[in-house]
Amino acid sequence: MTTQGNVQPKVFSSALFKFNVRDAGTLIGLLIIVITFSFLSPVFFTVPNLLNILQQSSINGIIALGMTLVIISGGIDLSVG
Repeated sequence: MTTQGNVQPKVFSSALFKFNVRDAGTLIGLLIIVITFSFLSPVFFTVPNLLNILQQSSINGIIALGMTLVIISGGIDLSVG
C-alpha cells in the first residue's frame, strides 16, 4: 500500500504566466456574473458603462498601488507577533 503525501495541484505554465487550476473557480465565477448581468441589463456591457466602472475603481487602484509600494519598501511590518 502506497500513499501520496504532498500532491501538488496541476499548474499550466508558459513563458508569460503560470495558471493554477484552483484559481479557475474565481475566474469562472466572475465570467458567470458578467454574462448574467449582460443578459439582465442591456446597458451593462456598453462602452460608457465600462468607462464609468473603470473611472470609479481607479481611485481604489491608486490607493492600492501606493499601499503596495509602502509595503514593498519595508515601511510596514505585517508580521504576526
